[in-house]
Amino acid sequence: VKTGNFYEAIAAYRNAIRLQPDLPKVYEKLGDALQQQMQLHAKEAVNSYQEAIKQNPDDIELYHKALEIKPNDPKLYLQLCQTLVRQNELDEAMIFYQMGLQAQSTNQDTSTQFDLMEIGNSCVKQGKLKEAIFFYKEALYNNQDNDLISWQLQNAIAMKNREFTYP
Repeated sequence: VKTGNFYEAIAAYRNAIRLQPDLPKVYEKLGDALQQQMQLHAKEAVNSYQEAIKQNPDDIELYHKALEIKPNDPKLYLQLCQTLVRQNELDEAMIFYQMGLQAQSTNQDTSTQFDLMEIGNSCVKQGKLKEAIFFYKEALYNNQDNDLISWQLQNAIAMKNREFTYP
């Protein structure tokens, strides 16, 4: 186990159990070895899905498969959010963006990994003003001194309130 030869360690523990089932801590050690082997395979699987995502970034199913294995990866959630925005699935994009924020660790600022204002602009173009306001507010929260984001937010709110519309 210490050298990373999990297959050999697991086989040795299983043989030890077969020969002497009441051996102290042997089941615990077998469990530990199986768990470490599983973690190694999970990491490899996520890496494979990430490579597949690079080759086909619009395949939503790949993100879901990777998130099944690594459900607390904010980068995967935010990449999925971007993909959903490109596919005009804005309600789902908002959900996965929020899930990504929840998964975000305190050391990372994943909200700056992509342009929230651009997502807001995409929402406005599709007439999804509630979603646009959400993304503009998120962008403004992360860039409080940005007048352009503030202006876009005010415009989206005005459009939602039917104060004016773009031709």
